[in-house]
This record gives sequence, structure tokens and C-alpha cells, in this order.
Amino acid sequence: MLAAGLLPSAAGHSADRQASPNFVFFMAEDLTSQSFAMFNGGNGALTPNLERMAEHGVTFVNAYSNAPVSSAARSILITGMYAPSWGLS
Repeated sequence: MLAAGLLPSAAGHSADRQASPNFVFFMAEDLTSQSFAMFNGGNGALTPNLERMAEHGVTFVNAYSNAPVSSAARSILITGMYAPSWGLS
């Protein structure tokens, strides 16, 4: 009975989820914006699919890292915790 009572609310919840925006986050090792033609005046790798996604979404062009090395920076993004709390620097 409990499951039957939850079905109507689950159906309504899925409709809300379809209305929410999609979020795609790309994380790559040792890659800068200068590597892509779309950020470097046409010089760099041609990435038509990424360019198409960027045209219809939001791109961040100014950012900084909370850690001086890649492994610690990735740990921050994955866990949401600063590197020193994990013993990384």
C-alpha cells in the first residue's frame, strides 16, 4: 500500500525533473583554453561538437584553481572539500 501511495507523487516528480536544465561539466588533465580553436582565435584543436554545445550554453572563461597541482585540484572538484582537509597540497 505504501508503494501504491507513492506512485502518484513519483510521477509528478519525474515531470519536474524533465523541466530542469541539463548540466554538463568537462574536466580534463593539463588542458587550457588555448588548446581549443573556439577560445584561441581559430588556433588550436577543432571541436565542432563542443563548440555547438557552447553556443547553446554557458562557458566560463575566467576561473582559478584552489590548488597548485592537478591531483589536488581534481580532488577539490570531485569531493567539494579543500585539498588540505584531505592532506593534499
